[in-house]
Amino acid sequence: MDNVSVIGLGKYPKSARKAISVIALLALLLTLLPAVPAMAAPVASVSATATDNKAGATATYDLSFTAPSGLGGGDEITVTFATGYTISQTTVVKIVYEQKDYTPAYVNVLGTPGTTVKIGVPAELTVGENGAVEVSISGVTNPTEAKSYPIAVRTTNDTAGTTSFTIVANVADKIALDAPETAVANQVVPLTVTIQDEYGNPTTMDSDLTVMFTLTEQTVNNSATLYSDSAATQALTDNKLVIAKGNTNGTAYLKDTEAESVTITVDNDKTLTDPSDVSITFGASGDLAKIAFTVAPTQITAGEAGTFTLQLQDAYGNVVNAKTDIDVTLEASGANAETVTWGGSATQDSADKLKASGTISSGSSEFTFTFSDQKISDEVTITATIAGPALTASTVFKIMPDTNDHFVVNVADVYPATKDIIEINSGQRAEVTIQVQDKFGNPVPQETNLEVSLSSDSGTGNDAFYVAATGGEPIESVVIPAGESSITVYYYDKLRPEDGVQKSITISASAGTVTGSATVTLMGPRPEKFEITGDDSVEVNLRLPLTVKLLDQYGQPYAVAQDTPVSLADGKGGEFYTSLVGGTAVESVTIAAGESEVPVYYRPTRVGANTVTATADVAVGATSFNVEGTKSVTVRPAGQVANALAISAEPITAGTRGPVTVKVTDQYGNPVAQSADLEVTLVAASPTGKFYDQAQGGNEITAVTIPQGESEATVYYYDTKAGEQKITFSAPGLDPAEGTITVVSAAPAEIAVEAGELVVDQRAEINFTIVDEFGNPVELDSALTLVLSSSSATGRFEDQDGRRITQVTVAAGQSSATAYYKDSTAGEVTITARTTGLEGSANLTVQAVPAPDTTPPGEVTNLTVSPQPGAGVFGLSFTAPIDPDLAGVAVYAAVYGSNNWKQVEFENEVVYTCEPGGTARITVQVPSNLVLGKDRIQFKVVAVDISGNESEGVVADNDGQGYLIVGCYELTPGPDGWRTFSVPVQLAGGQKLLGDVISLDAVEIAWKFDAASQRWVQVTEENNTIQPLEAVYVKLSGPALAVITPTSAATSPPMKELAAGWNLVGFTRADEVSDALYPVRGKWSAVVSPAVNPAAWAVTPASTLAPNVFLPHQGYWVYMDAPGTLAGFSSTPVTVGTYPGCGD
Repeated sequence: MDNVSVIGLGKYPKSARKAISVIALLALLLTLLPAVPAMAAPVASVSATATDNKAGATATYDLSFTAPSGLGGGDEITVTFATGYTISQTTVVKIVYEQKDYTPAYVNVLGTPGTTVKIGVPAELTVGENGAVEVSISGVTNPTEAKSYPIAVRTTNDTAGTTSFTIVANVADKIALDAPETAVANQVVPLTVTIQDEYGNPTTMDSDLTVMFTLTEQTVNNSATLYSDSAATQALTDNKLVIAKGNTNGTAYLKDTEAESVTITVDNDKTLTDPSDVSITFGASGDLAKIAFTVAPTQITAGEAGTFTLQLQDAYGNVVNAKTDIDVTLEASGANAETVTWGGSATQDSADKLKASGTISSGSSEFTFTFSDQKISDEVTITATIAGPALTASTVFKIMPDTNDHFVVNVADVYPATKDIIEINSGQRAEVTIQVQDKFGNPVPQETNLEVSLSSDSGTGNDAFYVAATGGEPIESVVIPAGESSITVYYYDKLRPEDGVQKSITISASAGTVTGSATVTLMGPRPEKFEITGDDSVEVNLRLPLTVKLLDQYGQPYAVAQDTPVSLADGKGGEFYTSLVGGTAVESVTIAAGESEVPVYYRPTRVGANTVTATADVAVGATSFNVEGTKSVTVRPAGQVANALAISAEPITAGTRGPVTVKVTDQYGNPVAQSADLEVTLVAASPTGKFYDQAQGGNEITAVTIPQGESEATVYYYDTKAGEQKITFSAPGLDPAEGTITVVSAAPAEIAVEAGELVVDQRAEINFTIVDEFGNPVELDSALTLVLSSSSATGRFEDQDGRRITQVTVAAGQSSATAYYKDSTAGEVTITARTTGLEGSANLTVQAVPAPDTTPPGEVTNLTVSPQPGAGVFGLSFTAPIDPDLAGVAVYAAVYGSNNWKQVEFENEVVYTCEPGGTARITVQVPSNLVLGKDRIQFKVVAVDISGNESEGVVADNDGQGYLIVGCYELTPGPDGWRTFSVPVQLAGGQKLLGDVISLDAVEIAWKFDAASQRWVQVTEENNTIQPLEAVYVKLSGPALAVITPTSAATSPPMKELAAGWNLVGFTRADEVSDALYPVRGKWSAVVSPAVNPAAWAVTPASTLAPNVFLPHQGYWVYMDAPGTLAGFSSTPVTVGTYPGCGD
């Protein structure tokens, strides 16, 4: 055995390694047997039986075999059991031959524990060749592992023969639980329970075994659940698993959405020993799915910082660490931007203080910040947002006021027109509101009653505070009730003669160290305004009696202490007199001392709306008050002409009648009595609007008569449709009158139920509207709750956020509310809404989910392709198909001759949106690696509907030739139509400047400049070409597109000989002047971009202005002091991506 190698067992499959192990064991057994003669044969027909084949049992083994060489006295039989067996040293052995028992000459048990038995053949036993022998061995203890074991038998004369004996599991003794140690949240893990004997061998029972699981979670959320299937769709009933009789095991499945440790305890309904508890640690799923505030106060105190913690979580609320730095954006709503402060890890936005930002560092899961605001708020919402993935979380809290700091005393100002001064009237009570505030100016509701002392520094001896505006006794203090922050009292004071017209006083409130005050001016009566009374209209040039009255601030007449002149004017040249007849016009009148008014007579000189203004400076002691008053006067022409109708009406309730008055007016709006009966035609725009001759009963009418001598008539309008309803009245010879009557809804009568299309398992919006008996929506004075129900057992109502509801509320001031309905069953369903005294329902059809649309849309038509400004730019025009569900078109491009279609994107979208049947125009840029003047392109336009179905597509390939890729430059006419032009690259041979490059239809005339002769040369058939660095002047009749087709042959950069004097030059790329003219440096002295170019400028080598740039496709004047050779920078072939910019 020393030379046996076991290297390489790992390279074989498990079954092969097991076979090799058995062979090795047999070889080992054979080495334990004594040597036999060289000609011996192996023992044959070896078999074994035992009185008990269970694991660990003690049994008697009967081994039968055939001895090829026979046996005789002095021979030895050796029986070797495999490792795992134990043979008792007191074993009893007998030999049976030909049904006769023989006692062995000796029995030796070898090994510790014993596994080999040597049996001496007694002298009286002779076994012939191939004799069948049986050996009985007692006291054999079976191995504890249930499997097949080899047993070897050999004799003195024969080599070993073997047999296999199978040990089976013993009776059920215990159960074992197999479970993983770790898992991730929401992962389904198997829990396998196996019935075992006392040695751990799987075994069965002759009756069902019920196993009870107990789960102990690290948290109290009870998120762990047992299931009977691996898909975790069926919960394990009562957490019990039944292992049917005859089976060795059963499996339950555990899922936990929370990152925690779950301890599993197993019990059974038999007497089997239970396994030890097993713990599985569930970790977070690792995928960031949401963010949440884990620390957030429900309220903070004004000016104090609240601490907030934002946490990264997986879909199940487990903590997730950031894989990279994550930016956090914070925004507060409901707070005061001027007093907000962010802190902690948050950085406040300087432009918007309600915003802040921060970072959750890689490897971290939380972001902690502070927030404070000096102003209170019933609801502040902080919303946190991250990107990649885009997630948000919000927290809502209150900001409560700080402690009492001061009182704010607000006194009602009886004269607000005087800014920065609070005035109260002498001899009248003034409303005073006292509010307790914190140091930030927030009102502070009191926890208990707060007594406030009241005082003033008036000194008049007349000051007092009262609880009410009238009556009651004076008070010295007042109580702000618990739960309130303010109280209202009334202050009374009266000036003494020595105080004059006014006096400044301070009203104070105090409660311990909390104080506050307000300074007011106590005012006596004073001249406030003029009131001008009299008729509102007068004919032109007639005198209108008016009275100018001086009133105090209380609206009472104010007598002046001395004669007071009052200035009068109307701004239109009108005159004022002191008498109705005669006299001369005056510019002012005088209120006599001791009087408060004066008469005046106004004579207007212009027709129309006039305004009479009276002004005066009224002296009160040493103080002068500027007083003013106005009156509007309509000045009529001499004589009155009836020319119009006028309508007046009040709102009515739907289903009732209301009066409408029609009046004949003159040109100034005054009523005009009729000299004869006048019939007025009545028209209502509303289809349900009607006119009646009486408020109740009577007849429906379409006309009414204004009797002779009257100027108006009254009819009664009826309508059932709520809203602003238009009516029109007309009469012969008069301008018609148009008016509107407001028809308000009647009392609520029912609930109208409206819904859109309903599809199985899809939400549909349901509107519930409170309507009157005519179907008009009724706005409610207060909120009204509706109870919702459905005739379908599978239907449910939801709010906007998807939460299940059974009620919906119509808010005050509204007439309707919205809910959402979803049903999993197709068919007819009745939706009902009820409330006290009202009900409404609708029969709706829940449609089955429609079959998917697989019909492709139609094809585009009228597809055309044309080059556009730019290098390799094409315009596609087509008519879209008329399919109503058309989403748009997809455009593909391919090099002509290939079938390698590439889809074109439109602003990162693969489908270009267009209207069904509409004409669309699309601009497409071909790939940058294609060669201008050589490669050709083709296009395919495919129609796509909203279901994703596509048409076969229409191909545009220029009648089988493809579209040659060129560069195009858009020429727009300059002054008088002139424009310069040049080409930046060598053109393909044979191209004509006029005709091929620029259409002849767009050009009136073109000129070149001969630098050698310094003369213009017209472009004709003989010189109708253009080279790089050459430029021309063209006179355009309109915008034109220059088509530039470069040669695809290899060319060197161009050169041009410049003569002394002016040269008309084009350039091959966009370059600063100094760079482009470097080849002729020192020889040029001036460059001009002519006025016909888009940008005109001029420079010299000494210019210190910002650098000017030559642009391709244009022409420039270069003045040379000496001849020189100008070099260009382009060569061919040229690709789309390297062609000089056509957008220049």
